[in-house]
Amino acid sequence: MRVRTIIDGSSCLAPHPLPLQDGPRILIWRPLYRFGRARVTAWTCYEYRITSYELCEAGGVSFIRRTVVSKGRRIVSETDAWSCGEARVIWTALLAGRTRLASSWSAESRLLGFDEKTPVIARRRTVQQGGQLSAVETLWFPLEIALGTDVDKPEPLRQGVRQHLQAVKHLRFDHITERLTARSPRKEESELLGDSKPVLGVLATVHDAAGVVLMVLEAALPGVLHELQDVYPVT
Repeated sequence: MRVRTIIDGSSCLAPHPLPLQDGPRILIWRPLYRFGRARVTAWTCYEYRITSYELCEAGGVSFIRRTVVSKGRRIVSETDAWSCGEARVIWTALLAGRTRLASSWSAESRLLGFDEKTPVIARRRTVQQGGQLSAVETLWFPLEIALGTDVDKPEPLRQGVRQHLQAVKHLRFDHITERLTARSPRKEESELLGDSKPVLGVLATVHDAAGVVLMVLEAALPGVLHELQDVYPVT
């Protein structure tokens, strides 16, 4: 069965993706053709959209190709390749808006030493204590550190981030700089916490021995569940 979409009085047989939102899958777009000729097996509307997508197959693998038309120029980029079955699942998620782009334009990018437009990989997790949600943690990684590891995959890690990066890429955490702030939760944090009350924000930057930033951890801690205690000498 084909679904016919009516736009401005015209009929369109190709699907129109829903707006991208936070989802379980991160898509990284690379501005180059790596697969050359490919067979297009599915596509979105070309005529009425600035951005269109194609599901492609080449060499026994499948990937998604994106075309953006801006000021008369066509900018083409591609995702990584997956098995054809996995790519079909991701394609369906893309059409439903259940994917998200590698994060950019963030303060965390600057902490990682990048320009604000440089994409980074982000993972988010929640922490529970006594059956109650006690923290929302977001981990940010430079692409060159995340790629080739399980950090850029949607599945939960089977071991800690530190142990995983050390085992796969032989990276060692040396020191951490930490900043504490009282702030309002971001939209995503508020939705996970189920509350918009102020949180204690922890921003921790992880370095190796040479001072290179390996990761940034941002935690939102509900103020009603956490308190700080410090002991220091009085002179």
